[in-house]
Amino acid sequence: MTRGRDSQGMAGRVEGVERTVAVESSALAFWATAGAALTYSIVDSFAHMPALKGPWVLLFALFAWCVAQAMRQERYR
Repeated sequence: MTRGRDSQGMAGRVEGVERTVAVESSALAFWATAGAALTYSIVDSFAHMPALKGPWVLLFALFAWCVAQAMRQERYR
């Protein structure tokens, strides 16, 4: 049985520029978060900084996604 367009949820209704913005901003936020976590881990091994906590990583990822979303939306206007 095939699924109708309405049953696909939000991802099925987003098309064109909106989908491109969402995918690009998610990719940018992922790489920014991965790079920041890796950099912190390397600096931590030399400088003995406090351990990296999960909620701070998630907060950084959310902030990175918001910034990337704004940058991508501005680019496609």
